[in-house]
Amino acid sequence: MKTKIRICSVLVFIFISLIFATSSKGMSNEREDREDAPALVGRISHVEGTLFGYDAEQSQWYGKTEDSPFGFNDRLKTEQHSKAEILLPNNTWIRLGQETGIELFSLEDQETSVGLDYGKARFINRGSNSRITVATPAGQVSAPAMSALDISVEEASVHILPLSGSAFLTRINGSTLEIRPGANGILVDGETIVAGREGTDPAWNDWNIKRDSLWAGRIQSGARSAEYLPPPLRDQAHVLQENGIWERVYYEGEYGYFWRPIHVPPGWSPFSVGRWTLWYGDHVWIPAEPFGYVTHHYGSWVFAHGRWYWVPPLPSASIAFGHPRWRIGFAWYPGRVAWIHSHLHVGWLPLAPYEPYYTHRHWGPRSVAVKNVHITGIHVQRYANIDHAVVVAREDLYRHDNYRNHRTTNPKSRRESGFSGRNQRPEQQVNPLGTPVNRQISPADRGTPRRISDKGSHRERYFRREDGEKPHGSVGRERSEVSNGHRFAPVPRNNNIESGGNRGRETFRQERVQPRAYERRSESLHPSERRQSLPNQVKKDRAANQERQELKRSEKGDRGQGPRA
Repeated sequence: MKTKIRICSVLVFIFISLIFATSSKGMSNEREDREDAPALVGRISHVEGTLFGYDAEQSQWYGKTEDSPFGFNDRLKTEQHSKAEILLPNNTWIRLGQETGIELFSLEDQETSVGLDYGKARFINRGSNSRITVATPAGQVSAPAMSALDISVEEASVHILPLSGSAFLTRINGSTLEIRPGANGILVDGETIVAGREGTDPAWNDWNIKRDSLWAGRIQSGARSAEYLPPPLRDQAHVLQENGIWERVYYEGEYGYFWRPIHVPPGWSPFSVGRWTLWYGDHVWIPAEPFGYVTHHYGSWVFAHGRWYWVPPLPSASIAFGHPRWRIGFAWYPGRVAWIHSHLHVGWLPLAPYEPYYTHRHWGPRSVAVKNVHITGIHVQRYANIDHAVVVAREDLYRHDNYRNHRTTNPKSRRESGFSGRNQRPEQQVNPLGTPVNRQISPADRGTPRRISDKGSHRERYFRREDGEKPHGSVGRERSEVSNGHRFAPVPRNNNIESGGNRGRETFRQERVQPRAYERRSESLHPSERRQSLPNQVKKDRAANQERQELKRSEKGDRGQGPRA
């Protein structure tokens, strides 16, 4: 019966979409632009009990956990005594009750289209110019901006209960019915539409009230950090406020306000506490830190003055001109890293903001979609953060939730591992399509990847913003020399000859080099004579030269005493 209801919901959605669809050249161009636009991806923010996601390629359900992505055509379902909450970047919140199935049809800036197969869900539209459309067996339910409603699907009946703002039901015949908030909503059973016999479930309503209260406190506590974030991320600013501080940092020739985590162990680095899994052809990072989702899927990480900083994205994906190159547009990324690999190991490193992100689809600014092409000529040592790469054995890629204790810091040999350091000529090139998802690791070597649910001693001084106000917790870093290849504020250097900004921290003094003439002469000597020290050989050469000069002078003197012509 659930399968029949789902098929009916999809047919209703398709039929109503055809009614409102228009075929014009302008809309065709608009669709092409949307294909090139960054993909919007939601976040599973809370799970109680068990939540499953459907893998269309494997035709099976698998568990999902918090901070897993939700986008494209994902399907979710909850088990008995389970609930889930989903946050979408267009100010749409979806909450699922127990034994509920839902499918995402489309996710755009101003519209969210889903199908409710069975169960109960609450849809909250917090956008000022957006709407939510829900396909049900009774028809398509539409929730305009700044509205909320509950929808319950049981067998063939659908209960629609607006909580704030009106909801609209569009039947399969094209007729539309407005449902105003208050009372008990309506109950649709086939062709029959009657007033709802009861309101919302008290236990369900109490759980939603608790979630609303929790988020109200979070939004209030993160108000200071929200000043630095684009609008779609401001609701989640509390995790930044609780786990780090904002500092005014000099990087790549300009100052900017970056966020730095403060509750992390020494030696922490991005993309090290969490795990990798596969999602729509690319590797997606499932973080374990409370601040991990926002900072690992939006913006970028930079290593400056011996510390890791997160650079928030710009408000829009199209904004780039006039901003420093370390600012990237707003977009969701599975995990902005570069993959390096060898016969025995696989590794990854955080990408600098200006470095390209090679994937199988276009995710946002500075991401390069590569399909069925083998790219070469990308050298490992050219990456800014190559010294901070996490390298593990191939068989350990999908086995752990925390790579800090399983990383390979010193492979058996550099030549065997295939990785090139900053001080060496490249021995292996990075193959963007050679990430583990692209058949570079055979199933026999790596095992089956787990799905998304497997469980400075610097001086400091305060800076003020341009408007004169000091941001909360902002600390400016004094100029500091670090060997990471970036253009930081210049500092005095000693007279030692350095090995290069991109080649590590070691320095060496210039040593006196012997003339090549002596080296060539020593090579021409008999092996028994090569044991002689170089100064003795020089003395012999000088004596021979003096003897030749005396012979020349004597010959010249003899010629001078002869008869003149």
